[in-house]
Amino acid sequence: MHRIASPALMIVAAAALAYTMVAGYASLSEAAIRDFDTQFWFVAGAAWWQGLSPYEFAAFEAVWNQRIGPLPPDLAFVYPGTMLPVSLVLGSLPWEAARWLMRLGSTGALVGSLLLVRGVIRRAGALPVSASVRDGWLAAAFAVPAAGLALHQGQPTLLVLLGLCLAWSGYARSSTPAIAAGFVLAGIKPQLSLVPLLFLASCYPTRRTWWGVGAAGVVGAAVFAWSSPAILAADLGESLAVHMGQTFNQLGRYDSLVSLLGGTGLGRLGTFTGIVLGCLAAVGLGRGARAADFVTRLRLLQLAVALTSAAMPLHRYDLVIDALLLATAWTLGSRRRAVTLAVLVLAHGRAFWIGRKLVGRIDMGMASLDFYSLVASLLGGAVLAFLLWCWWRDHRGASVTKAT
Repeated sequence: MHRIASPALMIVAAAALAYTMVAGYASLSEAAIRDFDTQFWFVAGAAWWQGLSPYEFAAFEAVWNQRIGPLPPDLAFVYPGTMLPVSLVLGSLPWEAARWLMRLGSTGALVGSLLLVRGVIRRAGALPVSASVRDGWLAAAFAVPAAGLALHQGQPTLLVLLGLCLAWSGYARSSTPAIAAGFVLAGIKPQLSLVPLLFLASCYPTRRTWWGVGAAGVVGAAVFAWSSPAILAADLGESLAVHMGQTFNQLGRYDSLVSLLGGTGLGRLGTFTGIVLGCLAAVGLGRGARAADFVTRLRLLQLAVALTSAAMPLHRYDLVIDALLLATAWTLGSRRRAVTLAVLVLAHGRAFWIGRKLVGRIDMGMASLDFYSLVASLLGGAVLAFLLWCWWRDHRGASVTKAT
């Protein structure tokens, strides 16, 4: 029986995970932000247990006032029905127990995600670098900055990351239950999971994908037990209008290239275009990876992940997906490239901090939030550009060698 990892690597992983927790806690300077999003899942679950639909703003507000206190402005529940199982569990508990369960669950999801990635890599067999090198980069992935934010803010993005890794592991092992569970968890935030799932489904063509889609659909459709599709659609429209009134949810405030056009009249068109191009590129990358060796598949998966970070409408806590870039940085073929990617990824995750430091020294003539988003957008684009450059250099070199 193989060990999970060497003691030295377990120490590195533990240190990186501890850093993530401490840095994430410290970055949320306002106590009100800690566990802030857990309140949504807790209140939604409590509403469902009371026979109410949290998508109805009046019902959501009433349960929030009852279980938490006065509802702050511009807050509403707009998440997909795939959040139902998590919300029902949290909503059945007292608030203090629910917030700690979400923290522990998110930590377990991060650890489980990277162990699943390691399992897929080990299953592939002979690879061009040593196991210590691969495990070293895997351990470093625990330090991705967004993980600490998601954990302490109560965002479900670490559950989404676990879903993606479950689906990936399921495809690699031809396991229908793993694929189904992965699609359900990943479906919590489609804007984060859609591009990687399309890549995996295109890379591993199998009927098991439909089991995953069906499982996510069944769980998501369970919300109709509380209201009809027509009523739910009307309620969701009202809640979305409330939700989009929040400053951080405006199109110019995302931490991806979407924000470059978000504050202009082309904001909606730019967002839609980014989503469509990202999805089409994911399918193309996946189809191109079908006959490729394992390392090449990982390189193409990196591009799909970088596309998600750069082109989809994401916030800084959504960048937990960058952990997959750190975990697979060893595939780039040289230590210099791997370190460069790690620096870019870590800077991308710390864009908010970088932007705050620059705003304190330079008069940019724009709102600070807009500048933070600009910094994050440019760094996300730099990650994608660097990976594309590495791919181009490698294949250009291979083409020249083949020609000679």
